[in-house]
Parts: sequence; C-alpha cells; structure tokens
Amino acid sequence: MCHISGGLHNLGFYSCTFFMVVMTLDRYVLIQHAQKASKYRTMKTGMVLTTCVWALSFCVSLPAFIVTQQVTAPENFSCEYSPEEKKWLDYNIFATNILGLVLPFTVMVVCYSRIISTLMTIRSAQKHRSVKLIICLMVVFFLFWAPYNITLFLDFLRLEGVLTDSCELDTNLRLSITVTETIGCSHCCLNPIIYAFAGQKFMKRSVMMLRRLLLRAHRDRSDSSFRMSSVVSRTSVSTTVL
Repeated sequence: MCHISGGLHNLGFYSCTFFMVVMTLDRYVLIQHAQKASKYRTMKTGMVLTTCVWALSFCVSLPAFIVTQQVTAPENFSCEYSPEEKKWLDYNIFATNILGLVLPFTVMVVCYSRIISTLMTIRSAQKHRSVKLIICLMVVFFLFWAPYNITLFLDFLRLEGVLTDSCELDTNLRLSITVTETIGCSHCCLNPIIYAFAGQKFMKRSVMMLRRLLLRAHRDRSDSSFRMSSVVSRTSVSTTVL
C-alpha cells in the first residue's frame, strides 16, 4: 500500500500540473492563432493529449511507485522514500520544484503575457475583466504552490548539510511540508471559484446548469407525486369494488 499510495500521490500531483500547462497552451493558441486552432481542437486531439499527459505523469511518478516504502521509527511508521535511496529523494525534490512550479508558472507567465498584450489591442468592454482573471489565476497559483516548493528545497538543503540539522528543524520542516502541501493541493478547488467570480461567461453557464438541475429535480418530484397519487387512486377504486 505504501508503493501504491506514494505513486498515486505523485501521479495526481503531476497530472494536475501537466493538465494546467496544456490548458494554458490551449488558451494561448486559441487566442493568438484562432483560425489555425479551429482545425486541431477536435475530440481526437483532446483524447491524444489526455493520453500523453497521463503517460508522462506516470513515467515521472514511476520512481515513487518503486522506491516508496514503509519506514519504521521507534514510535510509529510512515510511507516515504527509503533513507538509503538518497538519489531518488533528490530527484523527487527537484522534479517537484521544476515540473510542479517552475515549468507551469513559466508557461503561464509567457502565454498569459502574450494573451494580455493581444487583449489590450481589442476594443471590448470585457477585456479588463479578462486581464484581471488572468492575473488572478497566475497570482493564486504562485501563492498556493510556492510555499510548498520552498519548504521542499529547505529540506533538501538540510539533507545536504547546508542547513544545520537538528530534531527541531526536522520536526518543523515535516510540519511545514504537511501544511504547505495541503494548501497547495487545495488550489485545484479555487479555479472554479475564480472563474465564477471573475468570468462572466462561466457564471452564466453555471447559473443555467443549476436551473436545469433544479427543473429536472422538480419534474422528477412532480412525476413521482403523480405516480403515487395514481397508485393511491387505483387502490381506493379497487377497495371500493371489492
């Protein structure tokens, strides 16, 4: 279970990051190259990209499936990289920092800066709202994931002896990793909220979807009440006849 949980944890982390990169590139191509993009934005292309993202995420997470194991301490045990596998621990830290923060944030800054420059040339009342949405997406992503990556890098410096190792430092870093990782993982829940408050089209579609669900629930309830009343009526008629 340690192998499975460690591998799935990394698989979910990297797939989330890579899908965000793909979505950012898709928005960039759609705005900067609208005519060419319409030819390639098909269901087939989406399936191929999705398969590639999952395959790449699995390959990057493969060491976690292999190396993660149960590490027993005097009072408890945990699922983590074996202390003897230091090279894989260094790989995990650098992969998390480079692929989890540097790569996606760089792609977001480059693509969204080009998108913003294009939007500012368009005469539209909605362009300022779109620019605010883009800036909000980048700032939120950095603020939620940067503390976790900084904490991991500090832990790497401790393992390398750059920082003076102590029980207090080890305890504080472990606690910081747990807290900052929880904050970072909660980022995936914020994108819909950001779109809801800053994206007018997203808000309209969400309201329409909610109305449809309420209407469907109301119809189902009405149909159920009608069927129940029909059954009661037939039962009363049968009782009268008998």
